Amino acid sequence: MPSVAQVKSMQTELAGLLTKLSSGSPLLTTRLEFSARLNETENNRLSGLLQEPLVSDSLTLQQVLAAVKQRQMDGNFVCGPLMDLVKRRWADDPTMLAFFLEALATRGEEAIVDLYLPSPGIWDDSFIEPIVKLAEKSSKYQVSVSAHKRMITLHRCLDVLDRNRGSWAKDPTISPRLSKAVLRGYPILTGYRAENLDDRGRNPAGTESQEFYVALDSITLTRDAAMIPILRPFLRETKLNAYTVNSSQPGMIPMRVCDIAANAISQILGGAEIITGSRIPVLSSNPPESRPNDPMSWSRRDHLIAELERKLDLPTSR
Repeated sequence: MPSVAQVKSMQTELAGLLTKLSSGSPLLTTRLEFSARLNETENNRLSGLLQEPLVSDSLTLQQVLAAVKQRQMDGNFVCGPLMDLVKRRWADDPTMLAFFLEALATRGEEAIVDLYLPSPGIWDDSFIEPIVKLAEKSSKYQVSVSAHKRMITLHRCLDVLDRNRGSWAKDPTISPRLSKAVLRGYPILTGYRAENLDDRGRNPAGTESQEFYVALDSITLTRDAAMIPILRPFLRETKLNAYTVNSSQPGMIPMRVCDIAANAISQILGGAEIITGSRIPVLSSNPPESRPNDPMSWSRRDHLIAELERKLDLPTSR
């Protein structure tokens, strides 16, 4: 246990670091976990001091929000301990909530990062409409923002909303707005044709199937049952998805397009993923199709997908 004098010294040190974080001159850095206004040693020290309640509890909300705002304006680092402190001490504070409402409206791409990480982040039902609007904005072309950054922002909006779905699930207008944004942001979902893919699951027009994988993940987060008819044709596409082929660890089964679609539909219906083959080891000398009793062999997956299709054909599932 540090002495009173040591605690006072660390409190003064922390206040000084936050002042520099909020107003110092930026440095060149590629370390996204670090503020460009602090050097590596200072960043590490800041993180440690913020995680000491005896030290960080001396900070005022104004000091902390000034640092958060500068982080958002710099847009080059994430400080989880800073947002942990906000959640622990000021989760329902009107000033903090007003700050984030303003941030979502004016610095949305960065403000959503602070609500997204660390998880679960701070939340208030007043955030619902601003985040939905940010998702809609991110799905549209913007001269000053790259498509990649817009899609990252869109996915973060969807993820934050999905974590707090209980706050808006009874509003029938939100899921359709979100799914419309996803379809706008990922035209591959409506322009995709399985028969046009090459042997590695890539669209000949140049759209890699990583986009398809992320698009399905995004549409899943909308929880919009109206999207099932758009996803259902993919249940018949048995080609491997190139993204899971390239990203799977050695000796792991990649996912087919139909596997990914089945998982998306199952989750939209309120269930869990039904196919988790990317985590099932397989030896090259013993491929899944030769092991019918394997819990995630191709034949087992096909059986699960057929069961899902039968469920979709039931009148209550429409």
